[in-house]
Amino acid sequence: MRIGPYQVDETNRKEGGQAFVYFGHRGNRDIALKVARPSDWSRRRMRREIAVQTELDHPNVAKIIDHDPGRCWYAMDKALGSLEELGPFPRSEWTRLRVGVLAVAQAAAHAHARGYVHRDLSPANILIFPDRWVVADWGFVCEPFQPGQRMTQPLERFGTPEFLAPELLLDTRDATPGADVFSIGRLAAWGTELKAGDTDVGDDQLTAWWRRLIDGAAAYEPRLRWTMTDVIAHLQAHPTLLAANTRTDSTGSNDACARCGSSAGRDQAERCLNCHWLGD
Repeated sequence: MRIGPYQVDETNRKEGGQAFVYFGHRGNRDIALKVARPSDWSRRRMRREIAVQTELDHPNVAKIIDHDPGRCWYAMDKALGSLEELGPFPRSEWTRLRVGVLAVAQAAAHAHARGYVHRDLSPANILIFPDRWVVADWGFVCEPFQPGQRMTQPLERFGTPEFLAPELLLDTRDATPGADVFSIGRLAAWGTELKAGDTDVGDDQLTAWWRRLIDGAAAYEPRLRWTMTDVIAHLQAHPTLLAANTRTDSTGSNDACARCGSSAGRDQAERCLNCHWLGD
């Protein structure tokens, strides 16, 4: 079967909620073609996905190499697979996971700087290439608000529940960058198989480092959640070096964090170890 200039195997495809993905080639180049389902809703989502992904210029955002918005398909290089097929990761591969999650966070920050929120960061939407991880599937992206042009309707549901920020369960239109921060926290929990809020005083430095990321990024209350800047800074700091420079003694009961009330302690920058708040 041909789609535009590409020859694809119609018997080899993957199905998603709004599109099919076929695999084929053009010359010596292996490609994946994403084709909208035959509905107006799917075609509109596909046109948005093409527009946003062609605008975002970042090495960790899936790159569209060819597209036809009128027919609602686009082509990209074929990945080795998705993160869903690769993880969770054994402890021996947590460094690989840290580098990959950092790439996802940097891609999301690039989108946030341009007014976009992905809203569906999950293992199935992160593609693995030999030299990098990339964020794909931007069809549910929240665009900068323009009156009368919102595609998402009240009570519309999408995304992967395990990775969806709790505030989006109430209204998916009320998305802020904090929703993507939450998803990254959940990615870290999924990838390491550590549970949020399950800190143990016997944790080694590496485990404690991951728990701080998970608890800070995936905090239930958006106001207590880390920012994407916090997430990137934590991921860029080597776990053992960060742990060595972190004061882990607990604050006294009269010196609890003014923001979240925690007495977990502070690091050397006087940030609360629970919510990462610096104070006034």
